[in-house]
Amino acid sequence: MNDDAAATETAADGGSSRADEFRAEMAELKLADPAASGERRTLQAGIALMVVGVGLVALGWYGASGVSEVWKEIPYLISGGLGGLTVTVIGAALYLRASLARQQRLVLVRLLQEQRTQTDRLVEALDGRS
Repeated sequence: MNDDAAATETAADGGSSRADEFRAEMAELKLADPAASGERRTLQAGIALMVVGVGLVALGWYGASGVSEVWKEIPYLISGGLGGLTVTVIGAALYLRASLARQQRLVLVRLLQEQRTQTDRLVEALDGRS
């Protein structure tokens, strides 16, 4: 009987499923809460900078829309358009960094957990052989 079938039978019998076991093992690892670290602030700063950047672009467009001469539109283009675009890109980079860090941390923990399980199975198999 493979592990999936055993886990399904365990879950059907009212026991814990593999997901419950994984949650329990994750709780045992005592990982730092991302909300308590600077990661949450980085995520919030990224979102705020993206909103501010879009606002700057909108203000630049609004300021340039009432001007008929092209040479008067250039300051609005530089400060509102390029400045807003720069702030938006920086905010998107911060947001992406925080999101990828969270995802990669969970992937790493999952890989470590699977490796530990495989090592335990190998040790059991070698102990049973000798």
